Amino acid sequence: MCDERHPGGYRVYSAQGRWAATRAGSSGARAGFSRGAVCTTWQSMGWRELTEDDDDRVVEHMLGLYAEDPAPAPVSAEQCRRTLQRLRAERVRGVAIGWQGPHGLAGYAILCSFWSNELGGEVCIIDELFVAPGERGRGHATELVQGLCARQLPWFRDAVAVELEVTPGNERARQLYERLGFRPYKNALMRAARARG
Repeated sequence: MCDERHPGGYRVYSAQGRWAATRAGSSGARAGFSRGAVCTTWQSMGWRELTEDDDDRVVEHMLGLYAEDPAPAPVSAEQCRRTLQRLRAERVRGVAIGWQGPHGLAGYAILCSFWSNELGGEVCIIDELFVAPGERGRGHATELVQGLCARQLPWFRDAVAVELEVTPGNERARQLYERLGFRPYKNALMRAARARG
């Protein structure tokens, strides 16, 4: 296992590297890394799993996403916090990750999955992806998406496909995803909201 330590207490992953790690001092095996992994590059910036210490900043980013791309119903800070808590408590539901930039957390993504009988395996869904305006255009989202598709990141390595949604009016994101190999799904996604119980 790579024994280097990032000054901020985190080991972060860059898809250009070949190794991923978790918060310094935690077990790499817990996050699905093999014990024989070799650290080929050390990055002070990259995608990493989020912790409870990140919640305030992540919630700001989540609210920023919904300010730019409103949901059908308002999303509150409390709802965002519940999502982060649920993902940490119930790992089978997914994982929240963040882009660790030179000045702190500068973006986040929520990765979830489901089993597809049609495709014969697990499908990774990029449920939310947000990069702070000052960090956009620098390849962070591309690195995440390409890393997931190429199985270079530690999350959902066994997935047979990666899916995402894009708002019809978000042409910049649509062009990025198409450039990365995504195509519109042949079936239309439909949703029926259920009353909260």
